[in-house]
Amino acid sequence: MIDVSDPTYPLRVGWYDTPGIASGVAVSGGFAYVTADAAGLQSIDVSDPTNPIRVGVWSNGASLQDVVLRGRYAFVAGGESGLQVIDVSDATNPRWAGGADTSSFSMGVAIDGTTACVADVWGGLVVFRLDFTGDLDGDGDVDLSDFTAFQLCFGGSNIPPAPTCPAGVDADLDSDGDVDLADFLIFQQNFSGSL
Repeated sequence: MIDVSDPTYPLRVGWYDTPGIASGVAVSGGFAYVTADAAGLQSIDVSDPTNPIRVGVWSNGASLQDVVLRGRYAFVAGGESGLQVIDVSDATNPRWAGGADTSSFSMGVAIDGTTACVADVWGGLVVFRLDFTGDLDGDGDVDLSDFTAFQLCFGGSNIPPAPTCPAGVDADLDSDGDVDLADFLIFQQNFSGSL
């Protein structure tokens, strides 16, 4: 942790020695998420910069290299395990949400909208399309503007989407012909807030 209030004299105010080689970091909501090689993705409470405390960890045993945060997810360049997606909505209990293999060893990751780009040692640039189910306005997140559209489409079980549903909006998230509580539960699970 570095105090840069005087950029000509940066001052270290705190640190946390990860159990593995720290190679990537992303910060959000008072938590730093650090990729620490085979020691996993470390969740570190940095709300008191003078006393960072590890509160959680996720590991698959691979050499985790880099991390980018998007809403409730950490996208991790997972070394030999490719791209890993970790749900960090509870920093004390990060959980695996999904993943995809790359051709060899993932070193870096970047996200732009619904595109994830992974730098892979032998595979070069590997590009993935991200699916944000519930992103009804197509802006790459599931937030209150999507909820507004969802409400306008809500009709109930076994009833077609409401006539107030905006043109081009498909709020039938479970594809059963109606917009009901089951669709709301899917929407709620994917709600990320504005990114």
